[in-house]
Amino acid sequence: MKKTVITAAVLPVLLSLLISTACRKIEKPAVNGKGPLALHIIEGLTAPDHHKPADRWIAMHMDKLNSGRLRQDECISCHAEPDNFCNKCHLYIGAKKIIVQKTGLQLK
Repeated sequence: MKKTVITAAVLPVLLSLLISTACRKIEKPAVNGKGPLALHIIEGLTAPDHHKPADRWIAMHMDKLNSGRLRQDECISCHAEPDNFCNKCHLYIGAKKIIVQKTGLQLK
């Protein structure tokens, strides 16, 4: 009987904690956005024309890479640390993580 009462009292608390932490909204990656996936451009720098508008770039950049209009080494000349840019969006949508190695760009 005691175990049933304790379980009945503890279970709702545990469930509410689980629901409140599991259902946190993660903000979509955005330039100068908020949250852990926010993209911050260094002051004084501007995005190149092929990144504008940002929504189109996000949707189409793999097409440009796959067609040869853009080379991977052109990406890493600016995005040498993809965890600060590329991988924030890749993480958000479940795409492969980009890793820059001395030999070039690699997807994992």
